[in-house]
Amino acid sequence: MDYRYGYKGKKEEVSIGTKISLFLLGIVIAIIPLIVRAAEHNANLSRFPWFGAGDDTLDVFLKVKGQVLVVVAVAMIIMIVVKMFLDGKIIKPPVWMYMVFGYAGLTIISTLVSKYKSYGFDGMFEQHETLWVVLAYCVILIYAFIFAQDSYGIGFVRISLGILAVVHSFIGISQLIGKDFWGSKLGRFLIIPSSFDGAESIRENLSFTFSGSGNHQVYLTLYNPNYVGSYAALVFPIFLVLAIFSYKMWKKIFWGVMAIVNFLCAMGSGSKTFLGAFVVSAIFAVILFRKKLKKGWPIMVGFAAVIMVSTTIYFKYIGTNLISYVANAIAVQKNDSLLEKVELKSDHVEITYNGVKFGMAYEQANEGANLYFFREDGQKMEYEVNKDTSLVTLSDEKLKDISFEYLMAGGENDRYVINCNTPKGSFAVINTEKGYKLYTGAGKVDDIYNAPAAVIKNHDAFASGRGYIWSRTFPVFFNHLILGTGADTFTVAFPQNDYIGRLNGGFGNMIITKPHNLFLQIGVQSGGLSLLCFLGFAVFYIIQTFRLFWKRELSGEIETFGVAISLGITGYLFAGIFNDSCVALAPLYWVMLGVGYGINAYIVKKEYMGSETNVGKNS
Repeated sequence: MDYRYGYKGKKEEVSIGTKISLFLLGIVIAIIPLIVRAAEHNANLSRFPWFGAGDDTLDVFLKVKGQVLVVVAVAMIIMIVVKMFLDGKIIKPPVWMYMVFGYAGLTIISTLVSKYKSYGFDGMFEQHETLWVVLAYCVILIYAFIFAQDSYGIGFVRISLGILAVVHSFIGISQLIGKDFWGSKLGRFLIIPSSFDGAESIRENLSFTFSGSGNHQVYLTLYNPNYVGSYAALVFPIFLVLAIFSYKMWKKIFWGVMAIVNFLCAMGSGSKTFLGAFVVSAIFAVILFRKKLKKGWPIMVGFAAVIMVSTTIYFKYIGTNLISYVANAIAVQKNDSLLEKVELKSDHVEITYNGVKFGMAYEQANEGANLYFFREDGQKMEYEVNKDTSLVTLSDEKLKDISFEYLMAGGENDRYVINCNTPKGSFAVINTEKGYKLYTGAGKVDDIYNAPAAVIKNHDAFASGRGYIWSRTFPVFFNHLILGTGADTFTVAFPQNDYIGRLNGGFGNMIITKPHNLFLQIGVQSGGLSLLCFLGFAVFYIIQTFRLFWKRELSGEIETFGVAISLGITGYLFAGIFNDSCVALAPLYWVMLGVGYGINAYIVKKEYMGSETNVGKNS
């Protein structure tokens, strides 16, 4: 028989309804993040010149997660209605919940008025964070707050989090040692449904490769290694606090092992974001746990030693070191690209490279193309043709780093294109009836758009290219300050036709599907007012928690768990400066934020009821 303890410390039997209610939370915490299942998706992007010819795409990590989340959110709404019916009263929203309503409402309005609303309802290629998913986030936040306000509910959350930690640890270790579970026969079988045409062939050819640590890079079930950094920022402080301050030894050992493995997974992901998030969480931890540090310092020193030794061994295993890892994380570089500008004219292409402005034109010939290069004053420029590679190089010393070659475009464009190779990458131009055009990586023709930059200028390489993305995203944000472009529309709102800027930023023909900044993502898609609402109920929670626990002794496990959650929330929000919201991870953040609010309410109500018992000792 299961029991819980109410605000007055009274022992109560847990009802079936309560268990069902909490089971839904368990699905969000311990099941949805683990879903890796292939699903077909119509990208509906082929009408854009920067996207490939076909709209048929295959998603593995995101779409099914979002679909299950929405179904669970609908079930949660039903449970909330049932609870209000049984209790005979409407749940009175606290102040912060009105900000959640505001965030949800503004996201709805932004999507309804968007010229790209179809993506908001059906999902975007490589994102799948639809309007329905965003509304589901709000539902699970409120639901977690309502149903995690007693010892049993809070304990159930811990158990669910432990299940997620164990499974992720297994998968993470397999990826750390280069034996990725998803590359195994069982993993491939779980990913690709047998109903797929050619399922066996797809399973055989399925692979996930990421730059950074080669075949040792950790991505867990989260689609991208960068999200492992945000995941670690959220859960590592929770695991570590539970390991240090749990009362029972087996709990200390369990959470300690989870903390260490999680830390190694964060390092193995190659995501640098975790390091900064860890520092921020540690500062808050020292402040809130200052009264307990004297008792817990031996354990903390022990954990620190184990983590440092484990990290050193791992970095030696993959052939790098911690100092280089940190140095790369904090490096700030100015733009070093020499390709300054490319302008398409009716009869030539004007290129500015390394301070030299020159024109280029060509005439198609039977066996190639006749090339012409000339300076601003019309003076012809000399060039050489490599007989072995057919690469064309200019004699000017300042232009020695670039070369040209002509290639047959094929398809509908039955003519030659001239490919210009630079140290940052290459671009191609084609001579059409309407003058010179850029020949995109998707095999289409388009004009070049020089996207304006704002806030962060001349630092495109900052934070692994985020400087470029942020600088081109800020103008989009300012242009949609009140209402955004709509849910899941960043890909089409971003200036993808900034081809030269993308090349210089190190992205070449890559499609920019996210801003790599949680707050810019929200600001662009649902507007500045929506962003203020999002920040409002998140910051409100942090302030509320800080005020509640500032002078407390933190004597009970629930209190300790509540503070641990606040550290994770803080870490996640810091990581949000460099990473986006993603349906593979965001549900865990929203449910933990709701649980954090629920714990705060639990403690306040317990005090109000006049209980003098140690909070959470019975859990």
